[in-house]
Amino acid sequence: MTLDWNTLANCREVLSPSNINGLYVVTGEDQLQLEEIRHAQNMASYVTSLPALSRLYIGVRGIMRRNPLNISEPSPEVSALLSRPGECRRLRSLTFFGVFLIGVPPAIRGLKQLESLSFHGGLRRLQNGYPGCPITRSNG
Repeated sequence: MTLDWNTLANCREVLSPSNINGLYVVTGEDQLQLEEIRHAQNMASYVTSLPALSRLYIGVRGIMRRNPLNISEPSPEVSALLSRPGECRRLRSLTFFGVFLIGVPPAIRGLKQLESLSFHGGLRRLQNGYPGCPITRSNG
């Protein structure tokens, strides 16, 4: 099943972690209306412990067209998660949408089953050296 973080955090007592294969960590409605992530203090350790997690989305629901885009850096809780995606061994798809990143987080190199890595708005620099993984880049 695929859930958003708020639902998972509220219902984790009755859900089996092995049944969760997709997760949305929504950081706001758009880049100008960011929201505090509830129950975020243990988010990184809980998300990386999900044994069947194969799809992870981190970001806003939509990006408002404007110049400049004014995309913010990730919150400390999201940064903690970004430093640990290599621990999600079964992750096949990772999407960042409206999250300002200086570059590709180094921990992503540990994702050996990754098939899709997407950055939409906010990636400042794409470094070479990640063969075998199709990378899409969109700065809309």
